[in-house]
Amino acid sequence: MLAIEQFQTMQSAYMAQSSLVESLICGIALTTLLIIVLLIHSKRRQAVQIGQDLTDGKKTDQLRQQEEIKLRGILAAIPDQIVRFSSEGDCLEVMAAPAKELHGLSVEEIYPPDIAQLYRQGIQALRDSGHPQIFEYRLKTGATVSDCEARLVASAEDEILAIVRDVTERKKIEDQFHYLSLHDSLTGLYNRAYFQQEMRRLAGGRQLPVGIVVCDVDGLKLINDTLGHEHGDTLIIAVARILTECFRDSDVVARIGGDEFAILLPRISSSVLERICRRIQDREAVYNKLNPSIPLGLSVGYAISDVDAVDMNNLFQQADNAMYRHKLMDGRDTRTAMVKGMLQALERCDFFDYDHAHRLQLFIGMIGERLQLRKSQRRNLNLLAQFHDIGKVGIATEIIYKSAPLTTEEFQEICRHCEIGYRITRFIPELAGIADWVLKHHEFWNGSGYPLGLKGEAIPLESRILAVADAYEVMTADRPYRQALTKQQAIAELKAQAGIQFDPKLVEVFVAMVEEIDPQGGK
Repeated sequence: MLAIEQFQTMQSAYMAQSSLVESLICGIALTTLLIIVLLIHSKRRQAVQIGQDLTDGKKTDQLRQQEEIKLRGILAAIPDQIVRFSSEGDCLEVMAAPAKELHGLSVEEIYPPDIAQLYRQGIQALRDSGHPQIFEYRLKTGATVSDCEARLVASAEDEILAIVRDVTERKKIEDQFHYLSLHDSLTGLYNRAYFQQEMRRLAGGRQLPVGIVVCDVDGLKLINDTLGHEHGDTLIIAVARILTECFRDSDVVARIGGDEFAILLPRISSSVLERICRRIQDREAVYNKLNPSIPLGLSVGYAISDVDAVDMNNLFQQADNAMYRHKLMDGRDTRTAMVKGMLQALERCDFFDYDHAHRLQLFIGMIGERLQLRKSQRRNLNLLAQFHDIGKVGIATEIIYKSAPLTTEEFQEICRHCEIGYRITRFIPELAGIADWVLKHHEFWNGSGYPLGLKGEAIPLESRILAVADAYEVMTADRPYRQALTKQQAIAELKAQAGIQFDPKLVEVFVAMVEEIDPQGGK
């Protein structure tokens, strides 16, 4: 083992001195270069030998020394360890370094038995075929473990040149690439490629009964579009954790799509599979209790087969169909829970106030009666009063609460809450009818509003009604940062903005109405 440690120490020292050269010379090119250098050196030796008879002996010695220095310099700059062996496997020289301790030792005395055997086999194969031999091994010296690549070439009669390279970093990179080729980078679960590979393996029917579970994250696109992909990734990681905890180590748990997971279960019974699916639902409920603002909705389906040579693609389709049936049955409950969670998040951040929504509904209801709108219109206006600002759930709280003037970028971010609210309400069937009004409730009569810059009657009537009623309610209600305006002050502000921000005809209707009756007690 002493010889191994000396060998490893010298090899590490050479590598530390040659990072620049290593970046320029690698692989086969390095080996070719080295062989060429040795051949040139050999020819120059022959030329010098011939020249000895014709030139001064002293000058010949100087030339030989210069050539020796050049060759040693080149070898010292190369990151590989160069060793000359006899054809019998004895060390003749460790080039570019004095290594008397290794001189004359056999490969068995330098390396552990398994590595020595590789060298013996390589030397024998080289002697038999005359072709270079390449092999890899892992060398442990003390606490250090290195991956090495050895190339054996014939360098002279009865001599073999071993070029040994430390490939530890390369192996690490290869291992990382191999891992990423089979795993999902976000969750660490297996990916679709590995899942399909395992499906083919289990198609032989050797591990029956075999089951497949398919899970889909409900509403993930809504979360990504409204709250951002960071929140969506949080849900994906939570699902991965739940599934990992619910299944056995022998099961293949994979993320096979953006919001879709699948699990292969060899040697599984129907009763155990059903218990696992119930366990998933229980874990989902626990998660939602701890994270009510963005609840998790999972649709789960499964299928099982004990038929020899099972059609795995057909089995997967059965599980997928069962998952979609679950989604159709429970989808409305999941969507409702998501909207409730968003409203609760708004309320905790003071973005949503049920009292504000209630008073706004009263104002809007009276305007609807004055304008003799249909009952269905008035019902939808009540929903608009409640959900018009739901898009604020996707805006950073520091921007919402900022007391100083907003930057251009911050104002643009605030404007996004109309679009976010539009996506949310369009996703919920019960709210889809108000989605367009939510999108346009910040448009101004003169066309200077957002997000579309609509003007006049191009703005939906319902959005124009909300704009007037919402402004009055906000002005006449106490806020933590200011006292409420009086009724007359608020009316004066509405009249000042008529034809600019508000529909002037609706302002007339609304002012006449509040002068007759004010639900807040006539401030």
